[in-house]
Amino acid sequence: MATATVSNNTTRRKRSAPSRIAEILRAGLLDSGECKPGDQLPSIRELEDRYGFPRASLVQALSLLERDGCIDRRQGIGSFVTMTTSRPAASVVKFVALVSNSARNAAHILVDLCDGIEEATRNLDRHFVMATASTVDEEEREVDRLIASGCTSIILNPVTRTLAEMKTDYLKRKHLDVPLVLVDMAYPEQARTQVVFDNYQAGYDVTQALIDQGRKRIVFVRIVAEEGVLMHYSNQERCRGYCDAMARAGLMPAYWNELRCTDPLPLTEHLRPFMQGAFKEDRSALALIAKSDSESTILMALAREMGLRVPEDVIVAGFDNEPPSSELNRPFVTTNPDFRSAGRLAVRLATRDDAPQGTVYVLPAPVLGKAEPPRR
Repeated sequence: MATATVSNNTTRRKRSAPSRIAEILRAGLLDSGECKPGDQLPSIRELEDRYGFPRASLVQALSLLERDGCIDRRQGIGSFVTMTTSRPAASVVKFVALVSNSARNAAHILVDLCDGIEEATRNLDRHFVMATASTVDEEEREVDRLIASGCTSIILNPVTRTLAEMKTDYLKRKHLDVPLVLVDMAYPEQARTQVVFDNYQAGYDVTQALIDQGRKRIVFVRIVAEEGVLMHYSNQERCRGYCDAMARAGLMPAYWNELRCTDPLPLTEHLRPFMQGAFKEDRSALALIAKSDSESTILMALAREMGLRVPEDVIVAGFDNEPPSSELNRPFVTTNPDFRSAGRLAVRLATRDDAPQGTVYVLPAPVLGKAEPPRR
């Protein structure tokens, strides 16, 4: 079930949660024209499912709308729109919505992205509403709901698609007149305005950092795009950068193919045979480029479990600068994408009437850390 939260960015005065919710209900249901005078409003249960607000806050918000003469609440029957709901268009509440991928494990990315969006919406004196989705179907329902509520500034951190889901993706056939802005997890086929990071350059730079420190045996953990397997476009782009850096250095690329979607084993058990096989015949120093920093943590723990020295025997690189659980789990090379800047840019693009649609904005993902040379 998707959930939603709302934060108020009005700096001129502080208002209670029920008053903010009342404004959002009024904008989404009344001022938008979805519910006309005489119409019955959705039930409390339906409003809970639709907006994700607490029941008690919704009840208080409806009381405020009744106090203002917008609705008539009838005991045991429901709430009905009165004839006094219209107001000047200038006073209609405007809000920016983020629909985020709740299946993604990197919480720090969502926090940074929300910080950037909140900063930008605060400067515009708008509200910021957030919803989450773990499947493509949930994501589509949340986008439909927001658009039906009158929201025209939507930022989407998309759920990762499989090949089959990409073929029937609603983003390619619905809401084509709405300025949806995709952030980070986006695909070229979606042909929407996108704010993404330069994953090709990130893959190239991480590989080059390892090469510069004398590593010549470098294995890239990649996710192969097959039916039923989640398509990680960022991983594909990083792999292209890795291949080009290896070719430029005259080194032979090496891969380990990871099938995250179809393999029922926990990731640790999935990676264990790979680590064991990597040193079965060749005991020379190894560098691994993991899909993410969290995965690099698992690889380092497995290496130590096998009695290998980290980083002397094995050095592990990752991406996205995820906070480590300890210094022992910190990848030696990673990238540092600025998700706050991505959030700020996405708001500007989602709220500008003259913003060009379908343009891809690529932000840098600079490398952090330095690989250690293998020791004899």
